[in-house]
Amino acid sequence: MSLRRDAIPLVHPVTGEVLGELDEEVGTARVTEMRERFSVADVQTVAPGARIQVKDRVVPK
Repeated sequence: MSLRRDAIPLVHPVTGEVLGELDEEVGTARVTEMRERFSVADVQTVAPGARIQVKDRVVPK
């Protein structure tokens, strides 16, 4: 799994509307156990200078 964090807001140059955010990978993890309402994972890597934080997203790699 990829551990990702929103990093850079994309703003429309004319309207100023926030269109979304670019994200960055801060680490990787491997799911080791799946339960009905949650999963357990081991962090495999962390990007240099990064720390895993609450609200980082987990997406399939």
